[in-house]
Amino acid sequence: MRTLIARSASELTTTASGINIAGEFQNDTRLANNGEVVELVALDGSMIQFLNYDDRSPWPVNADGKGPSLVLVNPRTNPDPNDPANWRLSKFHGGSPGKAEPGGFTGEPSEDHDADGLPAIAEYYFGTSDLDPSDRTQALTISIESFNDAEIPGNYLTISLLHQTAAQDVKAIIEFSEDLILWSGEPGRVISISKAPEGEGLERLIFRSVFPLRTLDHEFVRLRFQ
Repeated sequence: MRTLIARSASELTTTASGINIAGEFQNDTRLANNGEVVELVALDGSMIQFLNYDDRSPWPVNADGKGPSLVLVNPRTNPDPNDPANWRLSKFHGGSPGKAEPGGFTGEPSEDHDADGLPAIAEYYFGTSDLDPSDRTQALTISIESFNDAEIPGNYLTISLLHQTAAQDVKAIIEFSEDLILWSGEPGRVISISKAPEGEGLERLIFRSVFPLRTLDHEFVRLRFQ
């Protein structure tokens, strides 16, 4: 069940019908965009939940009063709400107060309506359009990058990809191989380098191989979706 505490219950019911409103903030107050402490307390005074959110990285910075709201990732698993990694931007401006986030992948995963070489499920994950072949710039790049701070300094095969943060129902699986027969991924073969916001509702994920190229005869990388 979802319920809301509103700044103005009457105004909210006129814009979003069918939602459960528990009450209104007192003294015309509201949650601060720049972060504050939120406590959910039972009638007997016991603490049900405690949250201290912020508007600075690693929290999703575009939820700082710029349109999207904060949405808890996989709430049914009871994630720690004080961990920024457990929050993402809502799919639409203003979020979906009192309701589940809309969306989820629909259609045939392997379809490629714009014939740009990216299947529909990949475009959904990247946040690009499967109806516009030009809308794929930098969605996926593979390169050789130098990492001097690695355990073994050197050049590594690196993959960079966009992720639409609302696409929580699809998982990207990165795997490396030396012979195109045996493939392996995280945690033993793939290292996550970074995750950073990149535009509204998007983040940039960068991964690299565990082994420097100078130790291998050949190396291949593939990306698949589940």
